[in-house]
Amino acid sequence: QPDIALFVSKLVEEYKSGRVEAAICLTHNYTDTAWFQELLSTADALCFTRGRIRFESPTGDRASPTQGQALSYFGKDSAGFADIFEDAGRVVFLSMSRCLRTHVSPTSTRP
Repeated sequence: QPDIALFVSKLVEEYKSGRVEAAICLTHNYTDTAWFQELLSTADALCFTRGRIRFESPTGDRASPTQGQALSYFGKDSAGFADIFEDAGRVVFLSMSRCLRTHVSPTSTRP
């Protein structure tokens, strides 16, 4: 903090401008924060991971995260994102118009 908010704002800006055609952003699932709400307002799909992702440092130390993560997808292939990440957690499509672009029902979610 506050780097995550700055990164999210830059990603959203670059995606909206067309300079970024597709991206996946891994963050904590802090749904109540302004930066997470900014992700939600622009991302095309979201995967809430099943379980917490444990990262390993270059020295081999393993982190024990205290919160879950989310993967936000920006791009025109929400269905492809869902196909790839459905085993990682719950995938949600975020916008009816974006869902229609990928020929996915706006009410569908993946198990």
